[in-house]
Amino acid sequence: MRALNERPSPNYSGRGGNAVSMVVVHGTGSMSDHGTISWVTNSASRVSYHYLIALDGALYRFVDESQKAWHAGKSTWNGREIAGSVNPISVGVALTSDGSAPYTSEQYDTLAWLLSDIMTRHRIPPADVRGHNEVAPGRKVDPYDAFDWARVLGMVGDR
Repeated sequence: MRALNERPSPNYSGRGGNAVSMVVVHGTGSMSDHGTISWVTNSASRVSYHYLIALDGALYRFVDESQKAWHAGKSTWNGREIAGSVNPISVGVALTSDGSAPYTSEQYDTLAWLLSDIMTRHRIPPADVRGHNEVAPGRKVDPYDAFDWARVLGMVGDR
């Protein structure tokens, strides 16, 4: 188990009895770990993720997986959504990035470990690990072109 830094966010709600069936990967839009943590833990933002992976690979949890984090907004995947969003059925994982620089090896290592854990616990196939840009096409572009899906999914497959 990796060290988990708890930073509770007030921005969450119940899943309404819906089971987790996918993961949405995000880029934060910022190169500041501290800025993202401050934003997500501020009730005025009305934004949260379940997890943040910092530039150095540190892992932060804002919302317990039993709850719905407010990360994907208006979204759908393969016809799955609840009230116009995948939030009730997904775990939101963000990596610090604004898309201007490559993700760090430490971020990929932590992400591969976390995805492997989430996918095992919730029986999520690789096809249901998607980018924010895929569940909200035309509205969102993260986790950006710099994100190496083949690398991450290859690392998860090796675990």
